[in-house]
Amino acid sequence: MTLALAAALCGCVRRAPRAPEAALNRPPSPEGIALAGCRYEPARIIVSRYCADCHSPRGSDPDRDRASRILNVDTYAEWMGAARAVPGRVDLDSLEASPMPPRSHSRQPTKEERKVLAEWVRRGSPNTPEGR
Repeated sequence: MTLALAAALCGCVRRAPRAPEAALNRPPSPEGIALAGCRYEPARIIVSRYCADCHSPRGSDPDRDRASRILNVDTYAEWMGAARAVPGRVDLDSLEASPMPPRSHSRQPTKEERKVLAEWVRRGSPNTPEGR
């Protein structure tokens, strides 16, 4: 008898709890929808966390329809189509326009997160695991 089988028979192995049925039918949250196809995980996480709520048609912000027409962050390809506008909006040290997200938005990236994203964009948003 294998160790795994023995553990299962004696009840030592726990199964992961099933998701409630309602959770299975829910659309994905903006937290995990941004930059599909992007291999640079730090950028994908930052953009998902702070940008997708407004800049994705699937976001929950009331202004998402207008904002996602200006910049849609659902896929890496869409990001690259508008990436030139991003550095001046995320780097607080060299803002060329109003910062994103707006200061009134409840979720704000840290200075370090802004720096990571701005530097990646300045490098041309390379689609590599290292972001270089």
